[in-house]
Amino acid sequence: MKIVNTFPGIYHFQAKNQYELTSTFIRLQEFYESPYKQIRGKYFDLDDFFDIYAKKFGNMTYFTDWNGFNVPGHIVNLFIEKFNLRNKEEVFATLPSQKVFFCEKEKYYVIGTWKEGDIDHELCHAWYYLDPEFKKHADACVKVLKDKYRQQYDKVVNWLLKEGYSKKVLNDEVMAYMATSPQEYMDERFGGKGYQCGNESVYNYSASFRVRFGLKKDEQTKIRHKARMVRATV
Repeated sequence: MKIVNTFPGIYHFQAKNQYELTSTFIRLQEFYESPYKQIRGKYFDLDDFFDIYAKKFGNMTYFTDWNGFNVPGHIVNLFIEKFNLRNKEEVFATLPSQKVFFCEKEKYYVIGTWKEGDIDHELCHAWYYLDPEFKKHADACVKVLKDKYRQQYDKVVNWLLKEGYSKKVLNDEVMAYMATSPQEYMDERFGGKGYQCGNESVYNYSASFRVRFGLKKDEQTKIRHKARMVRATV
């Protein structure tokens, strides 16, 4: 597992494969946003979670179901304090951020991926948490979709709930999927293609989300580049 400080305040765990990623993040992620009340925010053993998950989906498919993870820093800190860490979870306690953020109380965010194509989705979650201005614009985009294009909004939300996402993170997830998913991905999951009458693609309503994410990524890329230039001249 490789850890990269991708953008300011964001620590990116880059796994070699899907199993390494999911088996490392499983308890941390479910502690943060599990849809199951007996799991979210509570100490739990993996066996307990396995049974709950398998009962809902018919089998324990977690290790092949998920491709990316995202957790706010204050949740990581709480997880480290509350849980007896497994060997794979020790990596969260050795983050370069731990000493700094426990003392200075600064926000940070942890994301995890094993495929290049999932990075933007997880970055979107990170900025939703780290940047109040980005969150404000994201929530505004979701509100417009919900108020003016309810059929399209419902397609996304219903799919998210069916897939096991918590109601507590719906705005965050709608923003991430609308802002970073290619059309083929959205058509496959949310239904509808092109501009067919009565079955229009959700992708056609994603422009405002994509613009907002693109502006934020460009801004952060420039900041990162400037910081690297300063370090190179010191």
